[in-house]
Amino acid sequence: MNILAFESSCDETAVAIIDADGNMLANQVSTQIDFHARFGGVVPEIASRKHVEVIVSVVDAALEDAAASLGLEGGAIAPSELAAVGVTQGPGLVGALVVGVAFAKGFAYAAGKPLGRVAAKVAAVVRGKNKASYTPNQAMGDFVIVINADKVVVSGNKASDMLYRHYTGYVGGLREYSFEKLIERNPIEPLSRTIAGMLPNGRLGRKMMDSVKIYAGSDYPHKAQNPKPLEV
Repeated sequence: MNILAFESSCDETAVAIIDADGNMLANQVSTQIDFHARFGGVVPEIASRKHVEVIVSVVDAALEDAAASLGLEGGAIAPSELAAVGVTQGPGLVGALVVGVAFAKGFAYAAGKPLGRVAAKVAAVVRGKNKASYTPNQAMGDFVIVINADKVVVSGNKASDMLYRHYTGYVGGLREYSFEKLIERNPIEPLSRTIAGMLPNGRLGRKMMDSVKIYAGSDYPHKAQNPKPLEV
């Protein structure tokens, strides 16, 4: 499990990659110290522009260094080989932080589809938020079919640390399962619970949830309805 981390809170654009044991596979830093020296201090607007100019090349260099550290051929590790993306969100210069956060979010989105992002998109469509006529207290969304639910991922240590609880209704009946255990027992349950948690409580939420069909694999029995792909 390799983690890519961004730091852009001030006048240095830094990208690091570490493995599951905390070993540093890559550490690339582009500094602006010499450029700001003429002003006697860091100029926030200039710092932001400099981050934009160099962040892509810094990431590319870090991916190449990580591949070399791992002894891999091909020049650079692929984004798909990263388990998570981290980024400094504060404190720091607002403009500089925005560059790092925006780039990190875009990189994470392009590299995979985390559980939360899929659930948020499904919940929005089921509620009808993608329509101009959206009304919060009405079930006016579309039906959504989710396939390959067994392939959703979570970031960081959430696979082992995030717990799902279930009460049997009997004394001592509390059951706890981590994400990795629950998806092994029931592949659709983590995604189903996450989507349900983003919908209104009560009867309205249950009615909306009836519009969501989730399947662990790629097969589904709704091909006759000619469903259209939904970009996540």
